[in-house]
Amino acid sequence: MILEVKNLSYFYDIIDTLMSSIVHWDRLIHTGARSKDMQDMGNVIAIDDQNITMMQGRHEFKMPKSCVDDFNGSEVFLNITDSDAQKYKVQ
Repeated sequence: MILEVKNLSYFYDIIDTLMSSIVHWDRLIHTGARSKDMQDMGNVIAIDDQNITMMQGRHEFKMPKSCVDDFNGSEVFLNITDSDAQKYKVQ
């Protein structure tokens, strides 16, 4: 069986999400988030099948779940820096 993948980036995001150690994504809502360089990224306000949404002041960020590295029960840690996260800022 041959699998045809039209959007390879989307495919890798799905694989990263499936391999994540985070089982209960809904527990991340209303917790703080930090970038790889330990910058405050605000609070997680929503999670859907593929994305995590954070609010930092008046700025909203929506990024793939694959950007989440870890969750310690009270804070989300991202695997991208604050400057890398800027490309996920909602306009």
